[in-house]
Amino acid sequence: MTILTSALLIAYLLVSTGFADTKQQDLVCGKLRITICDSLVNNFIQPADIEKILAAEKIKTIGERMCRINTYEMSQLLNTRDVIKNTSVFTSVDGVLHINVYQRRPIIQLQVAAGSFYIDESGYIFPLPGTHTSQVPVITGKVPMKIPAGFRGNIPETETFLQQAYRLALFLDGNSFWQSQVTRLEVTNANNVRMIPREGKHVVDMGSLDDFRYKFKKLFAFYSKVCEADDNIYERIDLRYSNQVVCTKRK
Repeated sequence: MTILTSALLIAYLLVSTGFADTKQQDLVCGKLRITICDSLVNNFIQPADIEKILAAEKIKTIGERMCRINTYEMSQLLNTRDVIKNTSVFTSVDGVLHINVYQRRPIIQLQVAAGSFYIDESGYIFPLPGTHTSQVPVITGKVPMKIPAGFRGNIPETETFLQQAYRLALFLDGNSFWQSQVTRLEVTNANNVRMIPREGKHVVDMGSLDDFRYKFKKLFAFYSKVCEADDNIYERIDLRYSNQVVCTKRK
């Protein structure tokens, strides 16, 4: 009796599995669900843009059999877009094709002769999209870089200043005080970066970015002790000298 029961159970499982496989093969995509997972942070891309990308590549979704939808290739295609960091594409048994999109998160912007670029938190450079502007510090002026217009990719090892700017941007991004204070950095010459803070009517000459952490430490101490009462006393604050802060009073 036990052997017969086991045989019947195995037969049932084989038939039901085969039926389920056949049903899965016949399942048609009835809905496309696109989610921009970090839309509260940036709005570089919308669900309608994803649909346009798929349509341009003649990729069928709604009405297509699920077994014919290549989720891996679809994900790889979407990941080639500048503003997209990663995507997760998968199907569910209810006939829904899911596309979850994660955008790149810029931490600094470059405005140079070759155009305007973002650098994201992973060190990836890409041209500014025309759809949205991210509120991050901006570097302008005589930026010593040789990347061409339209460049996209990781920061080249030969771009020393951009490597330093990226490390500075990570520092600012991880510090709530400086993140709120630093709006623009202007490269005035090969040896000086000038910071324009959000508050106050002064500028800060930093010199090179080689030891920016130490310089921001000096500046924070200066703000705390000297500028606490009135941050409009000085016109210029100079951090280029070791162990001191040199200031020019407003006339």
